[in-house]
Amino acid sequence: METQNIGAAAVFVKTVGLSPLKTRLAKTVGKQFAHDFFLKSCRSVADVLLHESRLKSFWSVAEGKEAFKHWDLLPCMEQGTGDLGSRLDYVYSHLKNDFGFVALLGSDAPQLTNQAVADAIGKIKDFDFVIGPASDGGFYLFLGRKEIPRSIWTSVAYSQTDTFLELRQKLESIGTVFVISELTDVDEFADLTHVYRELGELPNPTRAQQDLLIWLSKQKLLA
Repeated sequence: METQNIGAAAVFVKTVGLSPLKTRLAKTVGKQFAHDFFLKSCRSVADVLLHESRLKSFWSVAEGKEAFKHWDLLPCMEQGTGDLGSRLDYVYSHLKNDFGFVALLGSDAPQLTNQAVADAIGKIKDFDFVIGPASDGGFYLFLGRKEIPRSIWTSVAYSQTDTFLELRQKLESIGTVFVISELTDVDEFADLTHVYRELGELPNPTRAQQDLLIWLSKQKLLA
């Protein structure tokens, strides 16, 4: 397989009905709404990636092969086991064996744009790592073209307000890092209102993003 000019992208997902997901959002809006939003958000992220010819994209499924049948649009790969750091290491190192660079994404920022992905890929030519920070202190997008020791992935404290800063600091000990624009990812209802606005401001939304915006506009919760 070609390795230098083509990258791989893995979107980390959990499967509705098999794992708890969007629990903080569900406490406010209900489980059904939270699950529907999650699936529409996943499709929005996938739709963006499908427009990028320099990426071969995958769902990275938390529950393993038995859950692959629940996912379409993208091929599936296993996420591995253990805590988040271990799973990030598993997916990144597995894909890095076959591709020139690897992108890791969450599924909670459906307002991600084709231009942001293209810009990040452009920067990976000159930097070892590119990170898109999330407003809650984490990150929604990560690109790397250099091997990363497992100890870096597993020593970061995830789901903290300084996760992005800690990861950036550790990566700077082994290479160069470029930071792209911050986005809001959806964990709680307050995040959802920000993302709704940001979706409405997109200059060139994909079909899935348009569908999500229409769906959100019909929800009385955002009226």
